Amino acid sequence: MIKSISILSNSIKQNYVFDADQKYKLNIDVAKINLSQQNSFDIEIVFQLPILEFRNHDYTWVKCDEDRIANQFCPKIIKLQNGQLVQANIHFGNK
Repeated sequence: MIKSISILSNSIKQNYVFDADQKYKLNIDVAKINLSQQNSFDIEIVFQLPILEFRNHDYTWVKCDEDRIANQFCPKIIKLQNGQLVQANIHFGNK
């Protein structure tokens, strides 16, 4: 389901690719990339299938045909092209 995960900031871009034998497990050692020296960073998750829709703040499905921001009140659920739902473990954050 997940193709890769990247940690991005002004000075780093660290990519992690899933091992086919352990596709549900990925260890990221943040000590190696020294995130304590960063003001901020982003985590980019690339799925094997395109994201079709995401659940909006009013719990309706909206298309991903334009840039949108999932604010802190959005349920953080996306629907992939094959209909599979992906939901965050934590319902907090603004992007």
